[in-house]
Amino acid sequence: MERNERGYPARTVEECPETDEATLFDKPLAYAYVPIQRWRMLFPNDVALDRATLFEELYKPMEVYGNE
Repeated sequence: MERNERGYPARTVEECPETDEATLFDKPLAYAYVPIQRWRMLFPNDVALDRATLFEELYKPMEVYGNE
């Protein structure tokens, strides 16, 4: 089996099925819910630059992601 540059099986247009279930051109891929960010709980400027966000609510170190 041929593989592409990332190591996945190579796929061509000819290999893809042409059924309604397989084509996603007319269907939305995802919906996003993005709440309005409130101007509260702000870091001081020097801390915000270090943590790459002004908002304490948005600061999540990498260690936190697996625990939520």
